[in-house]
Amino acid sequence: MPRPSRRDLLKTAGAAGGLVLAPPLRAAGGPTAIDNPRAIVPLARGWRFALGHAADPAKDFGFGTGHDTYGKSGDVGTPVAEAKFDDSGWQAVDLPHDWAVDLPFERFGAPGAEADHIGAFQGFKPLGRMWPATSVGWYRRAIPITAEDAGKRLSLEFDGVARNCLVILNGFVVGSNESAYAPFRIDITDFAKPGEENILVLRCDVSLGEAWSYEGAGLYRHVRLVKTAPTHIRQWGATVRCEVRTDGAIVRIETEIDNDGPAATARLRSRVTGPDGRIVAELLSDPLALPLWGRTSVAQEARLSDPALWSLDTPQLYGLASEIIIADVAVDRTVSRFGIRTIRFDPDHGFFLNGAPVKIKGTCNHQDHAGVGFAVPDSLHVWRLERLKAMGANAYRSTHHSPSPRDPRGVRRDGDSRDGRDPPDVEQHRSDEPARPDRPPRAQPSEHHPVEPRQRGNPPRHTDGGANRGDDEAPGLRTRRHTPRHRSVQRQVRRGRVARARRDGLQLLSRRDRSLSRCAPDDADDRHRNGQHRHDPRRI
Repeated sequence: MPRPSRRDLLKTAGAAGGLVLAPPLRAAGGPTAIDNPRAIVPLARGWRFALGHAADPAKDFGFGTGHDTYGKSGDVGTPVAEAKFDDSGWQAVDLPHDWAVDLPFERFGAPGAEADHIGAFQGFKPLGRMWPATSVGWYRRAIPITAEDAGKRLSLEFDGVARNCLVILNGFVVGSNESAYAPFRIDITDFAKPGEENILVLRCDVSLGEAWSYEGAGLYRHVRLVKTAPTHIRQWGATVRCEVRTDGAIVRIETEIDNDGPAATARLRSRVTGPDGRIVAELLSDPLALPLWGRTSVAQEARLSDPALWSLDTPQLYGLASEIIIADVAVDRTVSRFGIRTIRFDPDHGFFLNGAPVKIKGTCNHQDHAGVGFAVPDSLHVWRLERLKAMGANAYRSTHHSPSPRDPRGVRRDGDSRDGRDPPDVEQHRSDEPARPDRPPRAQPSEHHPVEPRQRGNPPRHTDGGANRGDDEAPGLRTRRHTPRHRSVQRQVRRGRVARARRDGLQLLSRRDRSLSRCAPDDADDRHRNGQHRHDPRRI
């Protein structure tokens, strides 16, 4: 029987370790998957993986050998994309997956050199242009598209891929995404073959990085195949904003509808359910004349006389079921969650939630975790947040990337994106914030988490010491400015830690995980032999 890997042990830590996890999160009173006309097929299992090569096409399955990669329809220039390709020799993997965490540790430079410091930031994993043989990864699997799916709109949704990703279906390059820090969606309808075998291939290249910390490599978050009617609600297309008044609350709903097909007449039905699962409001729009390949937005409003307010101690969540009705038949449905509450910052007295003062006590968190790298399973996301709550934390800042779609109730979430704008998982979730037409459109998830205002973007690495703050900080939140002197002090501290680690025979995964990883350099590739160097997933 093969010895379980470090990732396997931590994936099952929630069950094996007797940890208390939050219950599955779902909107109360929402429709089940059985009666939902929208089909969402998780693509977590059944993948095959192999390393390619960033510098040698012959070792990269011939990709790029010819000059006509985009020249011939259905022939991207590599046998990997063909249905007859034999991938039985590839590694069988499940998602989430990070191939970097299983690579051997490597020196980036002489001890104490700047290159060695850079290697420490990346966990001493051989990724980048110095390591072409381990900086490209290929994923491959068949996806289930049946004959009954003809006429439907088909799309692939990726919660996060590290990093530069090329998506190939049936030999066609159907899309790409460069950043590892944001979800993306690709419509594959025109390239799918209903009722036949459909081969999905992804090529991920991490030769160039985005951060000064460990970034992982590969499909580190979930992937889904989504099947909808031609007339459907856009991904993250339902937005809820609430206003609390003395006589109740006003719930304002805005729903974006796409019609990727012939002209149609439809209605939008929105059902709001309370925390107890009972329907508290039902709204039906007037008939909507949707033109061929058109798009529309519908605004609706409901009044609740006695709303249950969301708070840290009682995280009451409402559910919103949005349905597209054509000829009295629901052809599409999405379910969202949202909270109703008031927030304000007072310059003299601090932050107030529902009129009561609250001290914001939170932590700054990277995506990766000891033992699994970037590929953090849902149960471990929940477990980490529950541990932070047990410590007394009531706020969570997701560093550099969009927060994980999975989180327990009762935790305030922040996030920062790599491009300095609001992270996709947070942008439209403040129920009291008016629309911002000055911001460019971008992807928005449908999870309306009841969060307060937060820092926007990532603190710049080079600043003028705070003389020109601009719009980088939200009111009431302070960001440490990384001045040249501050960075110099940080380097000295890091060098001291690295020196002490080498003196004690430690091998480091990342700055944040140094206290968790005790692997001797000469034993790094076999760190679980005879039960040695165990990583306790209950430690943060």
